[in-house]
Amino acid sequence: MGSGSTRRTSRATTRTTRAGGGMKTGSAMGVIASIVFVVAACGLYMAYMFSENNKKLAAANATTPVIVAATELKLGKELTPQDITVKQVKVGSVEPGAFTDAADPSLIGGTLVVNVLGGQTILRNYIGVPETKLAPKEGEREVTIALKGQDATDSFLRKGQEVSVFRVFITASGNRITQSLSKRGRILDVNKNDSVAATAQTGGGPQTLVNLAVAPEDAQRILQYRDSGEVKLLDGANQEPPPSRVSLFQAWRGVEQEESELTAEVGGTLMTKEAKSG
Repeated sequence: MGSGSTRRTSRATTRTTRAGGGMKTGSAMGVIASIVFVVAACGLYMAYMFSENNKKLAAANATTPVIVAATELKLGKELTPQDITVKQVKVGSVEPGAFTDAADPSLIGGTLVVNVLGGQTILRNYIGVPETKLAPKEGEREVTIALKGQDATDSFLRKGQEVSVFRVFITASGNRITQSLSKRGRILDVNKNDSVAATAQTGGGPQTLVNLAVAPEDAQRILQYRDSGEVKLLDGANQEPPPSRVSLFQAWRGVEQEESELTAEVGGTLMTKEAKSG
């Protein structure tokens, strides 16, 4: 009996020992799996960050072709393919108005309106439009206006530039009214030397004659109003003229009556008004 009891005790001890060993082995495998997972996750994260940093570095160093002068070019030079070359410039350093395509139709054949140094970026406002392109297109009509004072020397007065046209005049009651004449005009020619013709329209002082290509209905409006008041230009198409200014007395009389009177004076195209103090 004692011998059988001893054998049962031994077998029980053996089973307990094996079960304990299995539990320890399972725990160790779980720890190892966790470590492998963490290492793999860290590896993936590091690979992702490395890829992102490479993308940022590539973006920071990205370049684009920019057209520069192959040699020193003088004002009035008509550009040929031999006058230009391509330079790689970082994307964030490209000057506004730079040409990035040598095949741009505004480049070759264009006439320089400034001197350009060798290697200097050629900007769009350095180029005038060739004479052959300065004519009214189909559906356009040519008109001439005279500018005086500061308006006669504005930097945007160059051939091919798009402009908006308006006039300023003073009513009998002393109100300063602005009236839009054309939202899209194109400068065909700028003549700052025709003093006789310009003086006839402006009454003397600095003046510039500007030939414009505009829609036929705009041309009719400009011809109707250019000699009553002062015609002015704004740089760019679809520009709004500064608001009209109406005296406080006119504003006090009431908006409806005021608009009726002033609209009749400008042919039904009165622009926005605002009261001025004093």
